[in-house]
Amino acid sequence: QPHHAPGVGDCLRQQLGSRLAWTLTANQPSSQTTTSKGLPNAVSRNMTRPRREGDAGGAGEVTEAALVRDILYVFQGIDGKNIKMSNTENCYKVEAKANLSKSLRDTTLRLAELGWLHNKIRKYTDQRSLDRSFGLVGQSFCAALHQELKEYYRLLSVLHSQLQLEDDQGVNLGLESSLTLRRLLVWTYDPKIRLKTLAALVDHCQGRKGGELASAVHAYTKTGDPYVRSLVQHILSLVSHPVLSFLYRWIYDGELEDTYHEVRNALPASHSASGGVGARALLILSP
Repeated sequence: QPHHAPGVGDCLRQQLGSRLAWTLTANQPSSQTTTSKGLPNAVSRNMTRPRREGDAGGAGEVTEAALVRDILYVFQGIDGKNIKMSNTENCYKVEAKANLSKSLRDTTLRLAELGWLHNKIRKYTDQRSLDRSFGLVGQSFCAALHQELKEYYRLLSVLHSQLQLEDDQGVNLGLESSLTLRRLLVWTYDPKIRLKTLAALVDHCQGRKGGELASAVHAYTKTGDPYVRSLVQHILSLVSHPVLSFLYRWIYDGELEDTYHEVRNALPASHSASGGVGARALLILSP
């Protein structure tokens, strides 16, 4: 991807799943070279390890490979064998009986935060998507969240494919292309920022609808972080589409079609239906 200094937002909008897929594919030849008959070479055979289903160290010891498998499920909001959701503390916890070093435990908990953020966003969209009273602006907001989650799922799909490939070929955990907790921590850094921003938007938009919801999303564009600003502006462009459609019909056709009372609901009682709607709507959409 060419890098243009002025267009930082464009570079930051690169598809994370595609970038990671390219990276993993580029690293695979060094660890997966085969003979002319299509069989793994002697080096690969010498570096193989037991399949991940049999990842057991000493008595009660949990290996890093087993944690990697659990973490990929936690990323989707599914409890793993050693990592489970704690309803009392509202976070993912590593089982107390798991024999882990402090560094592995801390890294695992940092990664498990993605699963918690995913659950928070998914719960909001599941509750609101079927609520017809949420209005067109609210439905557009849910669609924008679904679009971001879809990109997140693409990343998880690439990670699962890489894990399956390692299982099939018996790739050693120490190889350059193998999945480790530290590599996952690096590869999920950008997705974690995106999910944190989306979770913050979900909290800020609780109980809001219509023009008030669009204004709440617009408020988050006032940030100095170009990465976050680019993400929120993309969501705002989708959320504001119903408001723009309302304005176009009002300006060009003279029709005030606000079925769900999404624009006029945001007006003070003293505003008239003519001047107030336009003033308030333009205030919502101003950059």
